[in-house]
Parts: sequence; C-alpha cells; structure tokens
Amino acid sequence: MDVYYPHVVVSGKYKMVGNVARVPIRTDGDWSIVVDGATVLWEVKAVPERRNNHVFLHLTRFGFRTQPEMKFLKLYASNLVPRNRNLSK
Repeated sequence: MDVYYPHVVVSGKYKMVGNVARVPIRTDGDWSIVVDGATVLWEVKAVPERRNNHVFLHLTRFGFRTQPEMKFLKLYASNLVPRNRNLSK
C-alpha cells in the first residue's frame, strides 16, 4: 500500500560525546528533520480475528518494503561544532 505524507516534522534534543578524527567533541543542542511530499510503500499482512461477535483484522506483519521517495528534505542540528559560530549554523 502506498502512503503519502504531505509534510512531516520530527524534532528533539541531542548530546554528542566522542571524537571526530582525533579532535574531542562534547556538545549538545536541538535537531529537526523536515520532509515534504514523502511516499512510502507499506507492507501489511493481517488475518481476520473474531472478538465479541465482531470481526477485526489482526496485523501479523507491518513494515516498509522500499526507501521513501521525497520531494524535499531538510536536516538541522544546532551547536554541532562548539566555539565556531559559522560551522554551527
């Protein structure tokens, strides 16, 4: 089943502690992902199940079969390179 998402925004906070090459990085900030016009192929399998004299579909499998196609994708993360204002924008 093809499912179309006209606009999706996901956001949160991150914390990074580690090294990039030999440079130690300790930072945190906000992140977000904006996707417009995403189409995803869902794989859904179900079997009928009777409960209280009603028939429902019991999902036995749910997943994505292909990579999503999208018209627009924007990634954002604040403060990725501490102490460098230009690289953190």
